[in-house]
Amino acid sequence: MASEQTPSDARCELKPIAEFRSMYTEKNGTPRQSGICPEALGCFTIHKDVFNNPEHSLEGIADFSHLWLIFLFHKNNNSYTKAKVAPPRLNGVRVGLFSTRSPYRPNPIGLSLVKIERIEGSCVHVSGADLLDGTPIIDIKPYIGDYDAPSTAATTDQSTSSTHRTAAWVSCPPIESLSLNFTPEAESQIEQLSAENQLRFIDSADLRRAIVNILSADPRSAYRRKKCSDRLYFFKVDCVHVTCWFNGNVAQVLRVKMLEDSDQTDE
Repeated sequence: MASEQTPSDARCELKPIAEFRSMYTEKNGTPRQSGICPEALGCFTIHKDVFNNPEHSLEGIADFSHLWLIFLFHKNNNSYTKAKVAPPRLNGVRVGLFSTRSPYRPNPIGLSLVKIERIEGSCVHVSGADLLDGTPIIDIKPYIGDYDAPSTAATTDQSTSSTHRTAAWVSCPPIESLSLNFTPEAESQIEQLSAENQLRFIDSADLRRAIVNILSADPRSAYRRKKCSDRLYFFKVDCVHVTCWFNGNVAQVLRVKMLEDSDQTDE
């Protein structure tokens, strides 16, 4: 007689409900956490093959300010996962995978908290996301502060206040904080781009602030920070190509150009 299937043998098939449209098209410069760049706008539309009337599934969502996006890391290029990883904020020190938010996981599922900007039919416009363009969304859930924020959640023991802890390396990472500056040329280019107003996913007036927020979080890997500190660093914001370099704890933006004006990559 065949043995019953155990939970560990089960296979889970997930069907994306939407595809995220984002100003981030490559990993370089994409924030590692949501909320780092609140100026970043994005959207997703519920697929019609999920519901006959996909807009019906969003009724009531407008009553909430934020959403959890549950998604797949579809750009992962690893063939296997490691039990210990080196988060960039730890500058090379390795810790257990499940104590991090590394995208390289046995099941490449991510979680992102975004702010709802507006809803148009079956399309939800959000801000503050950290997802690449084309990311498959497998579920969305409303953020409920009373339940999702440990410091305000009710406890069974009313005499003990609810608390939460965060690893010290998250709040006080062993890396230097960065100070930022822009060359006069870069400042002039940003001013021109803001006046032209050709961006798709971000308000042109917010372009400089978005670049500052992305770089302030130091998007470099530990390897690049240690081994390639003298190399230029390139990333894209919407349809803009940004060139910068790092010198110690200083990041300087050298050039900001529309993508058609530069075909440089960070290869």
